[in-house]
Amino acid sequence: MKLAQNRRLLALALASVSCIALGDDGHRTQAQFIGVLTGQVVGLQADPERCPNPSLPLRIDVVGTAQTTLGGGQYTQTHCEDVDHTVARQGVLSVTLADGTRLFSAYQSNILPTPTSASDNKFVISGQYHNTGGTGALARVHGMGITAGMVDVSTFTVVLALSGSL
Repeated sequence: MKLAQNRRLLALALASVSCIALGDDGHRTQAQFIGVLTGQVVGLQADPERCPNPSLPLRIDVVGTAQTTLGGGQYTQTHCEDVDHTVARQGVLSVTLADGTRLFSAYQSNILPTPTSASDNKFVISGQYHNTGGTGALARVHGMGITAGMVDVSTFTVVLALSGSL
């Protein structure tokens, strides 16, 4: 029951998230941001300097490709995770677009089992992000949104969708 309710809430949030921003003329305009990140876990280690909280001692590093409403590019992300791999906090995401422009975000998420996780090794990711700036035209972005995705712990592949605002 709870899982079905969470899925409905996630679908509603993905369908309705947008932000009001000021355009060049000072009038309010939509500044929606959507991205799909496909990546690979490349690091999993205890890192007391990066992850000083003893309940979140593991540093996870992911790299991959990004397809966004701003264009395509590459991304890196790192966060601190608990030893049961159910919570990710202190996340830092950097997306570098094809033209060299960068977008920086902070995030947190939960990693949830599904009824088939024991057999297919796939877990659902649900979280939030907020942009912390960038370079060039993205230097002043501070929007926010939600993340939803999947991690396959047998192949260490990650697919994330971001929906929100710049």
